Amino acid sequence: MNTSIDPREQVVGRGNGSLAPRRHLRNQEAAALIGISPTTLKIWRVKGKGPTFIKLGDSKQATVIYVEEDVLAWLSRHRFRSTSAYSARATGRHQLED
Repeated sequence: MNTSIDPREQVVGRGNGSLAPRRHLRNQEAAALIGISPTTLKIWRVKGKGPTFIKLGDSKQATVIYVEEDVLAWLSRHRFRSTSAYSARATGRHQLED
């Protein structure tokens, strides 16, 4: 029986005392989840856009991973009902929501 643990998963405590796996995604997996190309996600990282990431090392070539729940939270923060709602947020003007 193989008892090895996938290095992209770690068990973390949730505030309610339960344990749940935290899944780590590589660049290609995170890009697929968002629906963009891996190259676009890489460019966003350089520009400080997109979801938060973890860099495993100090070199330029160090592996970058994303915590799946961070990617999902980022996607959730970028949901809009209309283009005017997006424009209001982008320019700092806020509209009343129903």
